[in-house]
Amino acid sequence: MLVKMDGDTGTYFCSYLAECAQGRLEPVSERYYPVVSLVRMLVWERAFEGDPWAENSIGWHHSFFWNNIKDGGKFKNASVAEFWFSRAAEHGSPEGRNNLAVLLLDRAADDPSVLSKAWAELMLSALQMTPTAFGHLGRMLKSGYGGFDRTLLGGLLEAVGRQLTFAQYLGDQADDEEDEVAEDESDPIDTHGTGVRYSRLPIRGYFHIETARNIAGLSDSLPAWNLFWLSVDGAEPGTEGPEAFHCRRDAPGALVESLAFDLDRELGLGVTLRDALRMHPRRFLHYFESADLDSMRLSRSPGWRDRVIRKAKEAADRLPEIAEEDAAKIISLPRKHPG
Repeated sequence: MLVKMDGDTGTYFCSYLAECAQGRLEPVSERYYPVVSLVRMLVWERAFEGDPWAENSIGWHHSFFWNNIKDGGKFKNASVAEFWFSRAAEHGSPEGRNNLAVLLLDRAADDPSVLSKAWAELMLSALQMTPTAFGHLGRMLKSGYGGFDRTLLGGLLEAVGRQLTFAQYLGDQADDEEDEVAEDESDPIDTHGTGVRYSRLPIRGYFHIETARNIAGLSDSLPAWNLFWLSVDGAEPGTEGPEAFHCRRDAPGALVESLAFDLDRELGLGVTLRDALRMHPRRFLHYFESADLDSMRLSRSPGWRDRVIRKAKEAADRLPEIAEEDAAKIISLPRKHPG
């Protein structure tokens, strides 16, 4: 029998010869999972299938976070923890991003080059409103770290401001909710005149996708949701097999950053992307096909532009145009000249 570790996964491959039904010996190779306290076999299997929660859980059980649990320290393996936190981060897990950054910060004294990676992961986690990520960012700033993009930090603070405003709004409206008539979310035309939803279902119908749940919490969620829906395939509930949406495979790496920082860019005709994404998809297509997309983080993702055009055309064919006098129009705004 030959046993070897499978990289930094924390698992082992065992190869041996087994007798088959005809009496011949055939080689067999199987993966074996170590017995780690509180980590069930199902968690290991889900982690290898790409489940962010399972990946983060395995990383946590191999990290120093586990030291204060009885018998936890004996499973500590920094390489295994970093491997699984990195996988969870790649799959969009805000907890995975935060935990990966904490591991990197723990060894930054010996290897200062990891600070920029830690900062980047904490920024993405904070954009997903992970409370502990804000604390770690603050401690990095207090320690004198200066290798960050001021524009990105400003965008993060703006996102937090919008989130806090939304939370305050919800609190102010809580007492009146029982007296209000619930809005029919099956209607793609927003009854408050703030835009048109491009997806077939309201956003809550896509809560099997973590990014959808995060977007739903934004104070101005419609443009962000329309951009996300246009940018990916296979998000519809019930889609199975290779056609189903998978965040690591199907979501461009720049998608979260574009949702945070690109919506307020004027890509053409003096109109921001945020306002264009409120329009009927037919009007959005007119804007998008003539827009200067080079400044968008998503523009370098292979196939992204063609996918947006294809899905916008599908939505335009499905959704009725509103009355011409009520339709949103693209109005060129006068440019401000310095001085």
